[in-house]
Amino acid sequence: ATKLKDIQKRVNCVAMGLARLHERRTELLAELERVEGSIAKATARERQLDEERLTFEESSTEVLEHLRATMAGLEEKAVRHSIEGALVRRGLGVMERVFQVDGAAREAAEAAHTAFEEQTERNFLRACNWHAKCSLAA
Repeated sequence: ATKLKDIQKRVNCVAMGLARLHERRTELLAELERVEGSIAKATARERQLDEERLTFEESSTEVLEHLRATMAGLEEKAVRHSIEGALVRRGLGVMERVFQVDGAAREAAEAAHTAFEEQTERNFLRACNWHAKCSLAA
C-alpha cells in the first residue's frame, strides 16, 4: 500500500509536471505566435520601406538628371550670351570707329568744300579784275 501511495505520489508529481509543461508549452506557443506576428509586421514594414527608398532614389535620380540637364542648358545659354555680348561689344566698337572716321571725313570734306569755295571766289574776283583791266585798257 505504501508502495502504491509512493507510486501514486510520483504519478501525481509527473502529472503536475506534465500539466505545468503543457501550460508552459501553451504560453510559449502564444509567445511564438506574437513573435511571428511581429516578424511578419517587421518584414512587411521593411519591404514597404525598401519600396519607399527605391521610389525616393528613383525620383531623386530623375530630379538630379533634370537639374543636370537644366544646368547644362543654362551653361550653354551663358556661353552663347557671353559670345553674343562680345560680338555686340565688338560691333559697337566698330560702329564707334566708323562714326569717328565718318565724322572726320565729313569735317575734311566740309573743310575741302569751304577751301574750294574760297579758292573759286578768289579766282572769280581775279578773273573779274583782269577782265575789268582788259576792258579799261582797250
